[in-house]
Amino acid sequence: MLSNSDKSEFLRGAELFTELPDDVLSKITEISQEQHYKVNHVLFKEGDLADSLYMILEGEVEIVKEGIAVLTHSKPHTCIGEMSIIEENTFRSVMVRCSKHTKMLKILRQDFLDILRKEATMVEGIFRVLIAKLRNELETRVTDARKEIALQESIRMARTIQQSLLPNNEIDTPHIVTASHCQPAGSIGGDYYDYIPLDESRMGVFMADVVGHGLHSAMLGAMAKSCLHTQIVFDSSINSIMQSMDRIVEKSVRDTQTRDFQLLNMYMSCCYIIIDTENEKIEFINAGHPSMLLYRSTTEEIVELKSQFPPLGLLPVSNDIEYNGKEARWQRNDVLVLYSDGITEQENPMKAEYGQEKLKQMILKSADASPAEIKQKILSDFETHLDGKPAEDDVTIIVIKAI
Repeated sequence: MLSNSDKSEFLRGAELFTELPDDVLSKITEISQEQHYKVNHVLFKEGDLADSLYMILEGEVEIVKEGIAVLTHSKPHTCIGEMSIIEENTFRSVMVRCSKHTKMLKILRQDFLDILRKEATMVEGIFRVLIAKLRNELETRVTDARKEIALQESIRMARTIQQSLLPNNEIDTPHIVTASHCQPAGSIGGDYYDYIPLDESRMGVFMADVVGHGLHSAMLGAMAKSCLHTQIVFDSSINSIMQSMDRIVEKSVRDTQTRDFQLLNMYMSCCYIIIDTENEKIEFINAGHPSMLLYRSTTEEIVELKSQFPPLGLLPVSNDIEYNGKEARWQRNDVLVLYSDGITEQENPMKAEYGQEKLKQMILKSADASPAEIKQKILSDFETHLDGKPAEDDVTIIVIKAI
């Protein structure tokens, strides 16, 4: 246990008492009680009457709000609940418990006020410290509020950008019908897809997954869409589109990383296909995206259109990757499914992934249905797999059927 002289010396080191005359400090010393608390001891609960202040000698306490530990204090001289000494009939706004074996000095509010009424000299100094503390807390709250406003505005902008990237309508022509679904895991996602009519018999379909979320991923998706639609005007070939897209994405990622070191792992997987109904073929290219699944109606089998290249932005353009697409047969009643890894890699509560094989089974079971029905059956099975667990990644799927 501390002697009174040790207590007095310790109290002098606290900001709250540093300006007090020795005789007044001696009186504060006399009313301070040394307390030892075990781990998990609760000093007070949220809603308790505020009737004392505590000062850490050694150990550690945690501040708990609505069941969540939001802050810890371990520095000697740290005051806990000091506002209780000037506010009457107030209640604790948080719970405080010891996260380690902790020694503290405890001062009861009533004992402190008895001294305060007799010692006018101490009032000014103590109130100056408390007012400064309140000012600092207010400035911190204002700063936090401004940051929160800026964050919400960033989220709003990113959400608006992302929504503008997606097509307004499905494709419904005499030869091709589509159905799609895109659900971000949070406020903002990194998935993007688009339909691009090229001429009377050809249609382009693009899907991308930007690794990362927020405004940066939304902006990268917007740049990819702009690049896609601009390049198609000059050259809509698979190879040209991917080459141009790679340059844009790599530059965007490099510039963003220069400004924000935390975005070093930002890149974009994507796939692009051209469906040619006149020549009954698909041209496709895949850069790091999950394999597209092509159901052949004549043989009732599924063919994987696998990734041929790394994701865009992962390697510098100076590597001069030569993008070459491939071709596949496309006939009446064939079904093509494009999807993000947010479906196949999503784990259920038992830590089992949905997986590509399960997706294939659902396509095989529902291939005779319309694209909208196929999509819905897959999503329903996916929801069953989740078993109430929220999806941890964006869920995007496109079902295309030859009519």
